[in-house]
Amino acid sequence: MNLRIILESLKFYKMKSERTIQGWFIVLYCLNLLIYLLPFVDTDFSGYFAYLESMLSGHMPPDSFFSLLTTGNWFFLGLSFLLKLIGAFFFIMYATLFVGQNSGMKPRDSFKKCISAVPRFLLLLVLLLLLSVVSACVAFLPLLALIVVLYFLPLNMTLENRPLRIALEKSFRDSRQVRFFIFLKVILLALLLSLPRGLVLSFVPDLVLPYVMVATFFTVLQLFAQARLMGMLYLLLVKKEPGVLPSKPEK
Repeated sequence: MNLRIILESLKFYKMKSERTIQGWFIVLYCLNLLIYLLPFVDTDFSGYFAYLESMLSGHMPPDSFFSLLTTGNWFFLGLSFLLKLIGAFFFIMYATLFVGQNSGMKPRDSFKKCISAVPRFLLLLVLLLLLSVVSACVAFLPLLALIVVLYFLPLNMTLENRPLRIALEKSFRDSRQVRFFIFLKVILLALLLSLPRGLVLSFVPDLVLPYVMVATFFTVLQLFAQARLMGMLYLLLVKKEPGVLPSKPEK
């Protein structure tokens, strides 16, 4: 089952609302690509990297860190952060739809459930940002551990509209005794997609646009595959539904 669940996660398009999912993929792909095509965006951070290299070599540059970033750099960083939030929304919306589709949930129902949970997700985001600052000195290990422990938190917040505190408690219970299993599946899926990504990118011309087009495709694919994996693990481990994976054909 270990390999089957990973391979099944790659089939993100296999949903009752297949056309809608394909549309979501295209929309998210275009949005992530658009940021590199906007005329007021600057993706050249060579000054920033030179500043870091100088600091690491023991020389403190005379210029301040913030003066090295252009207005276009700030636009790029701001839009990148916004796209991360949009990607997280699509991730949760897909996972919610995957779990709820067998009970008649439609894409618009998943959208409404996710929209209603936005205030709680924003509060959670603030808490995670604070934890990120605290755990930065230890390679973000506490943050990564918490993400595994609360793996099912997004679904517990959207599917039954639970308050954040109750959803946190239930997510902690849901992941008990299966946390290593969850961690292993998430890492294996990420590694499985990173291999073809690296291989394909090695053949891409050394130009910004072709590279970004390929890298963005694999980024969006990773997002939807991980969302499907979350939905499958929720049905298997929390709801105890054995029919999530297609049965093997009889010999």
